[in-house]
Amino acid sequence: MYIWLTTNYRNESGQSVIQQVCKHIRENCGSDLSLVQCAEQVGLSPSYLSRLFKKEMGVNFLDFVVECKVDEAKRLLTETDQNVSEIAMAVGYSERNLNRIFQRFIKMSPSMFRTRQR
Repeated sequence: MYIWLTTNYRNESGQSVIQQVCKHIRENCGSDLSLVQCAEQVGLSPSYLSRLFKKEMGVNFLDFVVECKVDEAKRLLTETDQNVSEIAMAVGYSERNLNRIFQRFIKMSPSMFRTRQR
């Protein structure tokens, strides 16, 4: 069934459902993204989308969203002069949560990351 779905469930441009969801997440990482919202967008149940996402991407939906938000924050820290609070808002986090997530994934604070990148 999985092989049939991944082979046959493509939109007119040839993108798989998971590719569509990933593209939506990357383009909207500053907004509040939920599994339910993404599932509705592609016409699947949230639980099925979750299983399909994990199988195709190798990470669960939430971890992928957090990764995209961290990547965008890293890009903004490197390429702009916005302060950490503005960057946190731009990726949909509070400054405190951005600091916490950076510590967990990058092992340093956003300001330390910026200092090391410049």
